[in-house]
Amino acid sequence: MDTVLDRMLLGVVGPTIGFLLGLFADHIRRLIFRPRVRAQYGQGPDYISETIKGEESYTYVRGIIKNTSLTTARECRVYLTRIDKWDSQVNGYKRRDFRDSLRLRWSAVPEGERTAAITLPKGITQAFDIFRASTADSGQLHVQASMVPSRYLPIFAEPGQFRLTIQVVTENYAHQTSTVTIQWGGTWNSLSYISSRT
Repeated sequence: MDTVLDRMLLGVVGPTIGFLLGLFADHIRRLIFRPRVRAQYGQGPDYISETIKGEESYTYVRGIIKNTSLTTARECRVYLTRIDKWDSQVNGYKRRDFRDSLRLRWSAVPEGERTAAITLPKGITQAFDIFRASTADSGQLHVQASMVPSRYLPIFAEPGQFRLTIQVVTENYAHQTSTVTIQWGGTWNSLSYISSRT
């Protein structure tokens, strides 16, 4: 009797386990082999870059992402998702009226590809631009996004401390959110990192 009952249970349990494994196999594989993309921020020439183009001088604040996994990270993009600015009246950061997600530009790629999604094979790094200030328009800090609606320009017209939320995303499951604090003194060469947290 036990052998008949055992066979019946195996006949039901075996296919059920096989069905469940088949159902979740792709999800499990994606969890195990998903890409891991890490964003880095800091001081130094990799992150604060001064350059001269013709008679104008520019300073760029950058972040760097690296694929630290064995899997290729496909369709990578970087977004600015939140802006807070230091407000001395409240002695703290105040969220700005910012309701969009702005796609940030890649550094050192052809102009037509600066906001396109990129593929990062394992171990590869890529820099992206966050802010730019220049001698041509030292009264304005420029977010390095594919497009910045004019309603957001007043946020960056005054010097100060900006606390930004930046999100790196990929098509195949990797993402990372960082909070980055940047100081701008109002001139082209007064951009600096204060801190970053991932």
